[in-house]
Amino acid sequence: MDEETEDLPLTGEVMDVDGVAAYLGFSSSTIYSKVRELDIPHVRLGGSLRFPKSEIDKWLSRNTVRPQESFYNYFAKMAGRFFFERWLESRGLSPEAAGEEEVAESARVALKDLRDYKAESEPYVD
Repeated sequence: MDEETEDLPLTGEVMDVDGVAAYLGFSSSTIYSKVRELDIPHVRLGGSLRFPKSEIDKWLSRNTVRPQESFYNYFAKMAGRFFFERWLESRGLSPEAAGEEEVAESARVALKDLRDYKAESEPYVD
């Protein structure tokens, strides 16, 4: 092996310290620290450290912080419920006592009102 190839990091499906550092955007010293702390998946082959790319990708996925989707869905559901209750009340209906037929009739009236509103909002053309 010539000198030029020895300086290149090992990349691909199995990486060396420099290769995984480049892949993750870390310094080599950070990778060595993570190995010492057993924080990053690695394999010791004799005196060499190797990092299977598939394990690094799994490690990244496990350590990825994701927003709590359930909180967003809960908030959206509560907001929708709040505005639906206000709409029912604006139609003179009690959210607790309203029946399906009353709500359906109110929705038909609201759709007619919306169509009328849109028709009145269009510019007059002679």
